[in-house]
Amino acid sequence: MAGKGTMRACSIKAYGAVDDNVSVVEDWPKPTLRAGKGEMLIRVCAVALAPGDCRVLSGKTSLVQGPKRFPYIGGGDVSGVVVQVDEGEKDFAVGDQVFSLFDGKPMGRLAEFALVKTKLSCKKPANISLLEASTLGSSAFAALRAAEKGVRKGDRVLILGATGGVGPFLVQLAKLKGASFVAASGLNTELLSSLPADRVIDYSKENWWEIEEIKDGKFDMVFDLAGGRTSWREAKKAKAVKSGWNGGRYYATVWDNPYMVIQHWYQVFNFPTPILLRFWYAKLNWAIPTYRYLLVPGSDNPRPVYERLNKIIEAGDLRVVLSPGAPFPFTTEGVREAYNLQKSRHPNGKVVIKVADDL
Repeated sequence: MAGKGTMRACSIKAYGAVDDNVSVVEDWPKPTLRAGKGEMLIRVCAVALAPGDCRVLSGKTSLVQGPKRFPYIGGGDVSGVVVQVDEGEKDFAVGDQVFSLFDGKPMGRLAEFALVKTKLSCKKPANISLLEASTLGSSAFAALRAAEKGVRKGDRVLILGATGGVGPFLVQLAKLKGASFVAASGLNTELLSSLPADRVIDYSKENWWEIEEIKDGKFDMVFDLAGGRTSWREAKKAKAVKSGWNGGRYYATVWDNPYMVIQHWYQVFNFPTPILLRFWYAKLNWAIPTYRYLLVPGSDNPRPVYERLNKIIEAGDLRVVLSPGAPFPFTTEGVREAYNLQKSRHPNGKVVIKVADDL
C-alpha cells in the first residue's frame, strides 16, 4: 500500500492502445469522502472489467463517457470493504463487505481505495468471496434483468455470445426461470458444457442459423449478447424464432458496433437509429419476432435487483465464472493483460483484477 495520503491506482494517460496508455502508479491521491453526496469510501478488493471500460479507453464515446481530465483511474465494477460512511448513513457501516456498480462512467475504481454511490451498492452474498462479488455489479445485474424481462416458463431459449461476462450468468438464470431448453453459442465449449446448456454451439465450427434443431421457428426467444445486425438478419432468414403472433421475442444487449462512435452531438441521435428501425419494423410485422434492445444496467435503483440476485446466489443456484487467467495481479503487466483480454471480446467469463491480496 502507498503512503498515507496516496495510493496505488491504474492510471490511464490518454485514449488509445492499452500497452501505450495503461499503467499502475504508486502516488495517486487517495480520495476523500464528500459529505452529503450519497457516497462511501471503500478499500478495494477487486475490479471486474466490462466492455464499457474498453469503450472509454478507445475514446469513441468521449462525448458521453469521456473522463473530465487525463490521466484518469480505470475500472467501474468493484468490490471491497467499507472504511468510511457519510454521517447519517443507515444502510451501510464501516466493515461491511460490498459490491458496487459504476455511476454513469466506468472509471475511478481500479485503485486501493474508491468512492462508491450507496444507492448503487449492496452487501455481498454471504457464500461467495469479495473477489467473486466484484463480478455482480453490471454483468450479473444485466443477466438477471434480462432473464426476468424475457424468459417465460417452458421457453426454448437461444443465447448468442454466451461465453462473455453476461452469458454464463444468463444461461444459468434462464434455466432457473423455467426455460425448458437452452442453446448457447460461444467459443469455449468446455465452459458452456459446465453450465446448464442443453445444446452447446461452437460458432468457430458451425453456424447456429444452419443447425436443424434451431431453424424454422423452434425457439421462443433469442438473447443476442454479441452479434448485432448479423445475428438479427440470420435469425430472421432461418426463422429461428417464432413469429410475434406466436410470442417470439428477440432481445439484444449489443449495438451493431460494440464501440459505437459518440464524439459529437449529432452522433447521439445517429447511433440508435438501426435499433429503433428494427423495433418498429418488428412491431408492424408480426410474422417476425418482436425486437427489443435491453439497456442494462439501466436502473436508477439497482438495490432491489441486487437483493434478488443475492438470494439466488445464497441458495446455491448461481455461480460466478471467471475468465482463464483471472484474477489478474494489480501490476502494470497484469492490468494491461486484463484490459487486452477484455478488449478482444473473447474473455470466457469475467475478467477480474485483484487489488488487495489480504481481502
